[in-house]
Amino acid sequence: MERALVLAMGTAVDAGDIDIQSRECNAHPMSFQDWKAKAVYEMEHVFLKEILGKHGLNITRAAQAAQIERRTFFGLLQKHKLTKNSAVDAEALPP
Repeated sequence: MERALVLAMGTAVDAGDIDIQSRECNAHPMSFQDWKAKAVYEMEHVFLKEILGKHGLNITRAAQAAQIERRTFFGLLQKHKLTKNSAVDAEALPP
């Protein structure tokens, strides 16, 4: 629930913010490290899209606001396929 609150787009959590997957008892559960990596990746992705949108897609200003070196910030954008040169879908970058 805390994760849903962090990843929620607004001030409240709605059904779309909660990703509950049903698993069979015999299914291979994800390890703690896998869950953590997935949560960090999702948090980074949401954060990058939000801060880029707030700064009009200006990477330099967004990096400064995030208090991250521009080069590191751009590396994160590439990791998440949020650059102009990435093959992104229409929802990848904020409007």
